[in-house]
Amino acid sequence: MDFSKTKLICSQLGTIMSEPKGALTDKMFKDLETLKAKPSITPKQECIRIELQYRMDTYDPTELSGGCKNYLMFIYQYLKYGKQVYHIRKSKRQVTAMKRGSKMEKTSFEIIKRVTGQNLFRHKTRLSNDFLKGQLDVIDGATLKKAKKVIDIKTSYSQFDFMKCVNSDLLRSYNFQMHGYFALTGKDYGEVYHVLPDFTEDVIQEHKDKMMELLCPDGVITDEFMEEWQYAEDNMRFSHIPDEDRIIMYPIERDEKIIGKIYEKVEFCREWLAKFEEKHLAKIAAQLSGWQKK
Repeated sequence: MDFSKTKLICSQLGTIMSEPKGALTDKMFKDLETLKAKPSITPKQECIRIELQYRMDTYDPTELSGGCKNYLMFIYQYLKYGKQVYHIRKSKRQVTAMKRGSKMEKTSFEIIKRVTGQNLFRHKTRLSNDFLKGQLDVIDGATLKKAKKVIDIKTSYSQFDFMKCVNSDLLRSYNFQMHGYFALTGKDYGEVYHVLPDFTEDVIQEHKDKMMELLCPDGVITDEFMEEWQYAEDNMRFSHIPDEDRIIMYPIERDEKIIGKIYEKVEFCREWLAKFEEKHLAKIAAQLSGWQKK
């Protein structure tokens, strides 16, 4: 197969761009440069400098992380044999989660519009270029041409998960995803919104029915059920929190260097796919040869 034109999905760029274990991260590189610039350093700092320098000297930009390789194996089997798509569809439970997420995304969209006062539009058109493909969530124009920015919505399903979004370390993977969108749209600015919406009424009712079936198989409502259901329902409704407290937004500006790194990584991934196929075919051929000899 020819993998030289394989396009990767923007929503998976966080995984694709992840560094393998032992690699020198951008932060480590800056730390190394800082230590080198110091006129004198402590013995502990010298140990850190030696380790960082070793990582830099042995760094191989073509080496992919384990997560990236796993994703590429899903891509490989789909391109070669079809049918089974990436894990997002591999079970009924995950399909249900997709539907739930899509419904809650609409609620998140309304909260963002209400709080920010922006005139926003849901945009579900698929886009692609020579390296990437993807689908935007929201733009601030009636058409992509009129839009000045792209918006990505991340829906949280619990107050605790939402609070974790305050940690800006999460931004790295979203930064790559947004730069994928910049590459596809030509836009220079984007916003990632983490939102904590209520579960939709049909999803809440579905949870209630399942809990009823589990705790009250004879159809008679018990005190235990009412207590458990009250706790469950409280964890699916968040409208008691002010709307403005249910949004955490990170702005992202275009950086051509990041887009260049993404394109470079796509090329590495294409090469990995070609080598993986060689390994796969060689394995099959060796097995057949062994069986025929018997």
